[in-house]
Amino acid sequence: MTFEDLLGVAATARVLTTDIEAYCRTTGLPVAEALNSMSLEVARRYAKGELEFGVADHLANMAFAYACTIVASLGGKLPALMEEIFLAFDSGEFYPDAVRVPTPEQRFTQPMIASILAKQAGTT
Repeated sequence: MTFEDLLGVAATARVLTTDIEAYCRTTGLPVAEALNSMSLEVARRYAKGELEFGVADHLANMAFAYACTIVASLGGKLPALMEEIFLAFDSGEFYPDAVRVPTPEQRFTQPMIASILAKQAGTT
């Protein structure tokens, strides 16, 4: 399953951990690298406005869920970039306080994703 296939599934149904597993196998990369790569692509497309928050968040959640199910095979550690991106999207899921404007997505997810992408580009 390619990344585009994952997006196709996400457009019509909920992505499952088995879909993430299939994606990882298709890449030919070690699982941790595949999860980091997928998560980074989600972050990039979200930042460009190509993925709405709900879809990007769902993909990040499912990558995290899959990694948690196989964490022992990953040496007991979650892939760092995947986890960082997951936490960025997780931060936008709910209102942590009485502030309603800007939304948690605007307050937390967008700047966190921008920071992650800047680090990846070497501009921080």
